[in-house]
Amino acid sequence: VGSDVHPCPNFNLKIARSFGAKILSPDRNLNYKEKIKIVDTFLKRQDKKIDISNKHEHDALAAALYCLRKLNILKKKISDHLKEKNRENIYDEVLEKVFLDNCTISDAVKLIG
Repeated sequence: VGSDVHPCPNFNLKIARSFGAKILSPDRNLNYKEKIKIVDTFLKRQDKKIDISNKHEHDALAAALYCLRKLNILKKKISDHLKEKNRENIYDEVLEKVFLDNCTISDAVKLIG
């Protein structure tokens, strides 16, 4: 469950708990200009027009895209680390340990062996 504010609102925490999901939120509130930049960059890359009809939808999309970017950065770090160690074959297992068990990349590699 993503958020565009820090700390994450209680409502988001309750939703995450009810689904057994993790929370992703920025270290600080995303400001208006950051949200505009994140969403506009995404929309420019789309082949099909996406209508955003209100501020809430815009903020929700900004939060989701922000979280996706954080996850993609982490996935790249995992991939780079495993390439360096010549262990690309354990990518999915490491990804699971890091994302679901909150392991560091190095600890996940050690646990998998």
